[in-house]
Amino acid sequence: MTATLPVTVLKTAAITAADYGVDRSAVLTDIVCFHYGRPDLMRHLPQHLLFKSQPVKADTDYAIGPHAKVRLPLPIAQLVERDHQRLGMQRSTYLADVICRHMGFPHLVRELDTKVEEVLPLAM
Repeated sequence: MTATLPVTVLKTAAITAADYGVDRSAVLTDIVCFHYGRPDLMRHLPQHLLFKSQPVKADTDYAIGPHAKVRLPLPIAQLVERDHQRLGMQRSTYLADVICRHMGFPHLVRELDTKVEEVLPLAM
């Protein structure tokens, strides 16, 4: 699978990967596993280290970079398939939005927040 991430998020993921001696794909994969509440499937980074490095976020680049690989374990891949279809989003955008939110870039989430609002019933 791939995620269409903003350039700023790609750079931040690369910095985090370099900090821990893994590739960027491993960081992105572990973030998605964390999102689905499956830290047992996080293969490269202990959960407590995943969000430890906090690069400067002042120079936000809204441009979308090239597709970034995300190599998900099968149980997580199945959940991603279910959720992006249920929300009517492209898979690469759904993954990007999940990653942006968990990496501390909620202002770069493109569709997820509006789609979730459409799906959730209004509480009375």
